[in-house]
Amino acid sequence: MTSSSSEGQLPWPSQWGRPQRLKYTLVAAFFAFFGCVGGAAGVSIFLPGFNDDRAFILALASPFCFGVAGIAIVTRLRVRSRPTTAVHSTSVSAVGGPALVIPYSLALGVIYWMIIDPGASTTSCRGTARYRSQ
Repeated sequence: MTSSSSEGQLPWPSQWGRPQRLKYTLVAAFFAFFGCVGGAAGVSIFLPGFNDDRAFILALASPFCFGVAGIAIVTRLRVRSRPTTAVHSTSVSAVGGPALVIPYSLALGVIYWMIIDPGASTTSCRGTARYRSQ
């Protein structure tokens, strides 16, 4: 393999089949739409004359909807967006030798954090630590 081909993207393997872009575009659009509806419902909570309890549910579901739309975009529509040089071998002191470094998508990490709700995880961790200290 020449150095110029290793810096670019490799050809798509024929065994994998082509990604279904239209399907995942529709999934992302569907959930993004309901994320926007949830955001609008969250704004409507503060308007005078508000009396619809469903707006609270839509507002709480909005981060989840945006998260699902983001996962569809990052994992299904933006496939193979990195060059092959992003994966590399380097010396890692924790391992005590060379290790293969495969970069993780920052966008995907933020989306997972948004869906999982970090407030709930810190509350459960504090509860566990309090239980162990007694």
